[in-house]
Amino acid sequence: MIGIHVPWIFLLILLISGCHCLPLSEEDAEATLILRSERNVVNQTLGDMFLARTLNIIAKKTERGRLALLLCTQHCPKEKRMVPEWVRNFNDNSGYTVPERIAYHYHLLKQQYPLPFLNGTDPITEPTVAFLIGKEIYFYPGEISDQSSLLIWLEDLDQDDVVIPKSHEELDHYLSTHNCTDKYLLYSAHDYCQIPQWRSIARIVRLKMNIRTVFIRRPIKDHEMATVLFKRLPSLNELDCMVMTFVQLGSYSQPLHISTPAQMVDHLSSLTTLNDCVMLDDGHSHPIELPLSELQMEYFTGERRLFNLEQSTAYLVVGIASGVAVVALAISIFWGLNGNAFQSK
Repeated sequence: MIGIHVPWIFLLILLISGCHCLPLSEEDAEATLILRSERNVVNQTLGDMFLARTLNIIAKKTERGRLALLLCTQHCPKEKRMVPEWVRNFNDNSGYTVPERIAYHYHLLKQQYPLPFLNGTDPITEPTVAFLIGKEIYFYPGEISDQSSLLIWLEDLDQDDVVIPKSHEELDHYLSTHNCTDKYLLYSAHDYCQIPQWRSIARIVRLKMNIRTVFIRRPIKDHEMATVLFKRLPSLNELDCMVMTFVQLGSYSQPLHISTPAQMVDHLSSLTTLNDCVMLDDGHSHPIELPLSELQMEYFTGERRLFNLEQSTAYLVVGIASGVAVVALAISIFWGLNGNAFQSK
């Protein structure tokens, strides 16, 4: 056992305070170096753990949703108390349920453990809030203590700009645009196969490219609207549970197979024609068919109604036949059991 002239507890106090007022023996100096080394290892491990935890939370929350991230360069108890309350009130006032609520996280910045996405940005010296969605990050430019300004900034970023056509004429309008700046993401799906965070995808396309999202819930009860959608965009498969496509300049893209905001960010980043007045799908597009004439609309809508009626009649016939078969089976079993009963007597 190493002989130490200064008690261990006193040596620890000296280490923490950084005082070197007492001369140390060679053995004491060696012990001091060991303690300092161990302390550095512990600090580094804790720093790595906090950084890893923050990066893990960011990855999970932004894969399918949004995150309000409070960043401080030193402990900021006031901001840690105010900001999460504001975010929670914003969620409540917006009527968001659990899948749609903006998540919150606090991270204490350390120079030796920088966040990767802060590389190339201006150094953060004061507490600030970042809004993360998909793989995009937006920093609040104002004073963090200004609640009204911060909530206005958050509301502007959180808009999804979704339109829901109420008639086939309105849908025709969106499909007939030839204005270079009018770009739409057309999304139509049944309730049971909707992308849970499809509105976050709508936010991404608005923030990155100022694209509006046109949403059509299926099954489409308006026969005229269904006729317009699948006759003017014939490459879309009506039997698919969900369809998603870009619409621009009289053309529409190949159906998109995207289910998360992060995937939409990757898709938009891969387009070489991101800001040009050309189709969004780099040549893999289809021309939108011309608007249907009054006679065509009447014919195709009547055809759709007849098909739906035939389907309903077929289901009714099958149901009746099945019901009769069940009744007949029940009667035969009943008489069979009665016959056996008589024989036993």
